[in-house]
Amino acid sequence: MALTIYSELIDEVQSWLSRSATDLSDAQVGTFVSMAEDRIHRELRIRELETSADLTINAQSIALPTTVPFLAARRVYISGSPNSRLGYLTPASFWLRFMSSDTDKPKGYTIEGDNIIFGPSPDSTYTGKLLYWGRLSAFSSDSDTNSLLTRHRGLYLYGSLLEASLFLGDDARVLTWAAAFDDAVEKVQKMDRRDRIPAGSPEMTVDGVNADADVNVVTG
Repeated sequence: MALTIYSELIDEVQSWLSRSATDLSDAQVGTFVSMAEDRIHRELRIRELETSADLTINAQSIALPTTVPFLAARRVYISGSPNSRLGYLTPASFWLRFMSSDTDKPKGYTIEGDNIIFGPSPDSTYTGKLLYWGRLSAFSSDSDTNSLLTRHRGLYLYGSLLEASLFLGDDARVLTWAAAFDDAVEKVQKMDRRDRIPAGSPEMTVDGVNADADVNVVTG
């Protein structure tokens, strides 16, 4: 059976569980898929989840993007001549450094709740560029698909089977599905890391620092 759209995923989960639609409804399997998506979004940070947004930085605190819900930041900078990269600080470190009421062009940021906080507080309006990992839209119709299901079907299949077996409670295959899901996550992460680097090309360093080492991994 093909496994490229939501309805096919539902059928495949029921088939692998040896359950018919009368045993587990499509709605129940849909819940397992949604829970698998939660698990995937907690554990994966790969290109398929990357997206970008422009930020209007006109206050110390602005809302994080909601069109594609925010998971974690990869890079933040202020657009200009030249561009100015913002460094991440933990909330405790941020407020120790930027507690004063002084205003200036922001140099750093932190994440609190659903907001990104800039320090110093901006003295003007700046355009920020945010590259971040975002949450994929949930499936809602039979024909829905996304890049993860197209490229990494095992993540959805094994994740859904794992959630189903936890619900059923008497399925001895729960450890098998858990191991298969963890293996899929590990391999997809490794593949993503490998595929970012052109074949035969050394990783670039800047002043002795790996070019990917300055990624701001901030979970929201």
